[in-house]
Amino acid sequence: MKRLVRSLCLSAIAVLLSSTAFAQQHRVFERGYAGNVSFSAGAILGVPNAQISTSHGYAFGNGLYMGAGLGIDLNPLFSPIFADVRYTFGKERVRPYVGLRSGFCPLVPLMYVFTPSVGIDFGRMTAFCSFTHYGAMAGGLKINGYEAILRSFNMGISFWF
Repeated sequence: MKRLVRSLCLSAIAVLLSSTAFAQQHRVFERGYAGNVSFSAGAILGVPNAQISTSHGYAFGNGLYMGAGLGIDLNPLFSPIFADVRYTFGKERVRPYVGLRSGFCPLVPLMYVFTPSVGIDFGRMTAFCSFTHYGAMAGGLKINGYEAILRSFNMGISFWF
């Protein structure tokens, strides 16, 4: 496990350092279609977890992006369909952003997902931290007879195209 975490951290650093090859302006500052692919890792109930997700939508040209996406999780029950909103501050090469993904997990009846995130954009690459809240609406996922509320802190990288 320690080697896996070390390898993931070294890979993330290598990708971010290589982002100089992607020095073009970030897609959220160009009006029109924008999409991204993300990889994140964290833990749910102490169990390591990873997710690959993609989001596609419209960039308004001023740093605001709105779209929709799909995540594929190591545990299929936590694979969400979501709406994605984010705002990137400034137009410098390295700039912060805030984002929010909200949706549901179709394989678990009445389970919703709420994921705020913060991060830093490096050209078209992004490093981020997010906090995912999985909850159950009335009659949804239950553990030991109680409605389940699960949380996950994640770190990840994404590439905009």
